[in-house]
Amino acid sequence: MYIIVVTVEDCLSVLLNLLKNNASNQSYFREGSYIRRLVDFFELSSIGEKRWSAQKVMNVHLLLQVSNQILVIIMRIFDFLFRLFEYLYHQQIPIKILLHVSVLLVNVVRNK
Repeated sequence: MYIIVVTVEDCLSVLLNLLKNNASNQSYFREGSYIRRLVDFFELSSIGEKRWSAQKVMNVHLLLQVSNQILVIIMRIFDFLFRLFEYLYHQQIPIKILLHVSVLLVNVVRNK
């Protein structure tokens, strides 16, 4: 069991190092839908123990650091989407552009 837990720590450390200040790896992580997989680690049922081992604390700490790197990506995406939604509320935007913005937003929602 100890080997598996330490392996988790090593994997999270490698992942964190790959994502730090590396736009290419961050894009790959985002485009590969790996963010969704990362969310599953935060289910309360998987972390609801009363006593946490030092190793589990370290793993969750690393997971939070990885999540912080991912948050930068997510915030850029939300900023982009917010700007697209702003287009929908301006009357001066040509209908052709509004149509393309609407299609883009629908595609984003469909792909989740």
